[in-house]
Amino acid sequence: MRVDKDRVVAIDYTIRDVDGSVVESTVGAKPFIYLHGYDQIVPGIETAVEGRNAGTSLEVALSPIEAYGERDPAAVLTLPRRAFAFGDPPEVGDLYRARRPDGRPVIFTVLDVTTEAVVIDANHPLAGKTLHVHVQILSVRAATSEERRHEHVHPDATSSQELLA
Repeated sequence: MRVDKDRVVAIDYTIRDVDGSVVESTVGAKPFIYLHGYDQIVPGIETAVEGRNAGTSLEVALSPIEAYGERDPAAVLTLPRRAFAFGDPPEVGDLYRARRPDGRPVIFTVLDVTTEAVVIDANHPLAGKTLHVHVQILSVRAATSEERRHEHVHPDATSSQELLA
């Protein structure tokens, strides 16, 4: 079955930076399973796998626009220290997950900490970088009507064992 909109796709991937260092990989772990055509994966990878069949391997070079976008200087913000009153005190390099006012998730990195403020970078850590990605399409199946309606994969619609068979 081909990768097209409304198909549940399982892939393994390895992302490398321009120096060849592995940035992220699913190989040896759980595959990434997503509903194709709903912006649930990096745009350049979604475009690259479109129309391909299970069993296909490919190498893709992604510009920042095709991957995690360009760095946005406006995404570097200074927040009051009291915004971090919960848990352990923030430290340079810490990653946090939060929700934007529109409900979308955001991950940010702490760049600096003073007694009064915390400087954060809400750009994706890979924003502005050219990436090289190896993708292996493990399986493709038609999405259920409920998955299409909800626009995401339902784990109990097909077990991962059946999906990968």
